[in-house]
Amino acid sequence: MKLNWFCPLPPARSGVAQYSAVILPYLHKWAELVLWTDQTDWDRTLEQYGQVRQFRPPHLPWPEVSRADMTIYHMGNNAIFHDSIWQVARLHPGIVVLHDLRLHDLFSYLYRHHRADREGYLAHMQAYYGEEGRLAGEIYWDGGHSADWMSENYPLTALALENALGVILHSPAACEEIRGQSSCPITFLDFPYASRESSVLESWKSRRVEASRPPYRFVIFGYLNPNRRLESVLQALASLPERDQFRLDVYGPLWNAEHVENAIRSAGLTQQVHLHGFTPPAEIDDALCQADLVINLRYPTMGEASLSQLQIWEHALPALVTEVGWYASLPKEAVAFVRPDNEVADIQNHLKAFLADPQRFTALGAEGCRVLQEKHPPERYARSMIEFTARARAYRTHAVALEMADRVGAEVNRWTHPTVAEDLLDRVTQAIYSVTHGRLGAGMAHKP
Repeated sequence: MKLNWFCPLPPARSGVAQYSAVILPYLHKWAELVLWTDQTDWDRTLEQYGQVRQFRPPHLPWPEVSRADMTIYHMGNNAIFHDSIWQVARLHPGIVVLHDLRLHDLFSYLYRHHRADREGYLAHMQAYYGEEGRLAGEIYWDGGHSADWMSENYPLTALALENALGVILHSPAACEEIRGQSSCPITFLDFPYASRESSVLESWKSRRVEASRPPYRFVIFGYLNPNRRLESVLQALASLPERDQFRLDVYGPLWNAEHVENAIRSAGLTQQVHLHGFTPPAEIDDALCQADLVINLRYPTMGEASLSQLQIWEHALPALVTEVGWYASLPKEAVAFVRPDNEVADIQNHLKAFLADPQRFTALGAEGCRVLQEKHPPERYARSMIEFTARARAYRTHAVALEMADRVGAEVNRWTHPTVAEDLLDRVTQAIYSVTHGRLGAGMAHKP
């Protein structure tokens, strides 16, 4: 099987690029890969898994693209990495892997900043949400509604699926939500994660045991936008009587560093909270080795799986997570939940519970490590992706038949009297079915 792979590649600062690096060594055992990128730089070691080709839409070598058995597009919210991929996906059908369930941020940024096309954005909002959606888009464009509110109420995800032959998601809840937006095959796969060797894991464990004493260290890391709830964490820590028994280390770029620094000073937390800015992955691992607890909150969430949570579990660390989206599907034996409408109180209660019984939280981390090893091995993910690709290939014939019927139906209705059109359409539909009959039946058998 030959696959086109449109995805950000390392060293791009993208979780989707990290995902690609994890899965390609396993996927190439099952398929011949062509890795398409609009980047000028990529990790050359990836070339052992497939040929790397640069592209600039819409100018692609279409005969070469079409020779593949299937094309796989990876969609997330960062316009820097996913604009070109979406442009190709609109021109050539394939499987869409959704790394974010809500894509309004992507499309609003593309139309505002890349295209300066207000009317194009509003046309999409109207097409998917009617006049109500267009009005909401106008208010948002003019500075009214917030980006978070728009993503929650008008996610625009269906715009990324308009040419999809299949959809892969990493959350059961996301899978159920998308089923109502597309007739193509849809599946849920546990997000892949390649754990380090057991000797490395044991060394991390021994270092953490040695470091585990007051003040206990808890950590936040990643790309820190307001939805990471850092301000709620600061509020909870500021009013916690036992706050001197904790130290918070924050690793990653902040959406507004000056605002956060002022909040830390105003709360009197300069001794307890330390900002480290962007931190290379190896240093994140070192920080996690010395941590006792990780705070991994997301609200609002874009709905999909968290690579950082799998990294936390690899270190066998306990984590506080928001009880929404993918996180809500995690076993309660492996994480500590924080309710969105009770954030500060829940964070404080968990910190107090940690002081009262640290071993209970150690058990959460150990269970999370077990879940990681059981459900998230990349070889299982690669095999499941290949199996799903076969379903999408079968559906392609069904999709072609539907498109032919729609086009013919539009022309018949345009030029023929309604009393004649019904009989003619019935005969045309039967003809289309007879042309595609052998393969059409297989495609329909997999329709969800």
